[in-house]
Amino acid sequence: MQKYSKYAKIALVTVISLTLATVVQSAGVGKLNSNTDMVRPRSYSSVEEASSKNLKQTAKATEKATEKATEKATAKAKTKAKTKATEKATEKPTEKATKNAKTQVKAKAKTKATEKATEKPTAAPTEAPTEAVTEAPTASATEAYTVPTEPPTEWSQELQNNYDAQYNAGYLVAIDNPDYIYKTGQITLSKEDKELACQIVYGEAGGEGFEGCCLVAQCLKDSMAFLGYSSIADVQKYCRYDGWQKNYSETAKQAVEYIFDQNRSAVAHRLLYFYAPNLCKSEWHESQYFVLQRGNSRFFDMY
Repeated sequence: MQKYSKYAKIALVTVISLTLATVVQSAGVGKLNSNTDMVRPRSYSSVEEASSKNLKQTAKATEKATEKATEKATAKAKTKAKTKATEKATEKPTEKATKNAKTQVKAKAKTKATEKATEKPTAAPTEAPTEAVTEAPTASATEAYTVPTEPPTEWSQELQNNYDAQYNAGYLVAIDNPDYIYKTGQITLSKEDKELACQIVYGEAGGEGFEGCCLVAQCLKDSMAFLGYSSIADVQKYCRYDGWQKNYSETAKQAVEYIFDQNRSAVAHRLLYFYAPNLCKSEWHESQYFVLQRGNSRFFDMY
């Protein structure tokens, strides 16, 4: 009896131990499952909902950016179209204004030249020259001189600028072919030469105003400066200035003083010869370099 009781106790302890172990194991599994439930990821349905939400937000942002870019492009296109329309509207009036400005400048130049050509001195001469130069001088030039190139045949802005430059420089007559390197030094005349110069100037150009008298006086001076004549008497002799008058006008005297005493020039070019085609024909003069015509006189340089 005591033997069975001992074994019964052992069996009872064993049963109790197994029961306790089962209970402990069950409690541990439940706890692990509980912890697992706490750290497990979201379910598939939760991820799908989040993805859908993100896609909607991205689509909304994209739509807003597209709308803003479209508005900016539209505004830029409108501005460009407006600018193009404005340029097209002002293009024709600008061309017309430029054309009118050129016409006005040309007219102004012609008016200025006409005023210079028709301007009269205070004391106008009353007699015309009696004879024209018909022969070339026999003396040769002592200084080298290069004749400018041929002048332009049509009006241009360059030609207009040349006219303005000549008037601004103080020349009495503007020409198409100015020589801006032309220059002579001071030539002082004796009392006798000055008297003879006034008589020649009046005889050759007494009826062509102050400017015409100055052109003839410049011929006298340039002949002395470039052809080597030492006096007005030599110029008269060798260049055959036959058209002279003993009694001369105040205008002729002023012209001689202007060219010689003041060391001025009537035109921006060397003048050596001239003649009056209404009185005679001279193939020799026409073979020289033509500079300008003033009244009845045609003026030339040496080629």
